[in-house]
Amino acid sequence: MALTESAKCKEIFPHEDTMNLNKFFGDPRGKNGEVSKAWFSENLVKWVPPYPLFYSDGKRTPLKTLYLHKKVVDVYSAAYTEVLQHFGAAHIKEFHLDVSGGTFNYRPMRGGTRLSVHSWGVAIDMDPARNPFPARWKEGMLNREFADILMKHGIWWRGIPGDNDPMHFQAAWRYPNHG
Repeated sequence: MALTESAKCKEIFPHEDTMNLNKFFGDPRGKNGEVSKAWFSENLVKWVPPYPLFYSDGKRTPLKTLYLHKKVVDVYSAAYTEVLQHFGAAHIKEFHLDVSGGTFNYRPMRGGTRLSVHSWGVAIDMDPARNPFPARWKEGMLNREFADILMKHGIWWRGIPGDNDPMHFQAAWRYPNHG
């Protein structure tokens, strides 16, 4: 049965508003609109997923360095390990579950001034070309079993009914259409 949200995410991670993200993950804001170097070095770690991920450039360029917040690495590692066990390498490639737009990216949300959840190193975009923003998820886009595995581990999917960013997964919960 397809999940409609990640109840576990609400148990282990904060709401995605800036105040709660800063309280739980620390404040990444530095000077002159850049990430704080101290926050970056104290909180972000290089993540090596259990199977290779490739940048969404259409050339299968390996993503060699992915940064995640230290508080989310174990959750992402467990989820992606289960994905590998469930699908196997051949189906991961077939379903484009190895194509990513990346993780940490210090920037404002698209069309806004508030920091993107990527700015805390707690989000990943999967297969952006086939799962565009803004769009409602539908069959033929991101594999639903993949999304359910990540949600089971506590990662919120922005492709759930009522939301419009099916490429996006984050270790912070939200109300669809409400932020």
